[in-house]
Amino acid sequence: MWPRCNFKPLVFSQFRTAVDTTEKQLARLLLLLANFGKEGRPEPVAAKITQELLAEMIGTTRSRVSHFMNKFRQAGFISYNGHIEVHSSLLSVVLTDPERSVNLPV
Repeated sequence: MWPRCNFKPLVFSQFRTAVDTTEKQLARLLLLLANFGKEGRPEPVAAKITQELLAEMIGTTRSRVSHFMNKFRQAGFISYNGHIEVHSSLLSVVLTDPERSVNLPV
């Protein structure tokens, strides 16, 4: 069940889910939630969103989301202090080819 938020539920196509890694799906979701690519600066993601909800939205576990959120934070792709702030560098995760991906710190 989707919480009452100011955004509509995001539905990922079966093809995208089958092809993309969990890491890319999470990166794409965070960019979408931060309105990345629209006019103006990306906005902080809604403060009420939890890792559990993010996991549900991309079809994975909270522990996987936590793992990648920590990886993204250590790489400087996001700031995570009470709310999630997405940096444009996170786009590199979405755009990288899986065979040429950068090893992010664990």
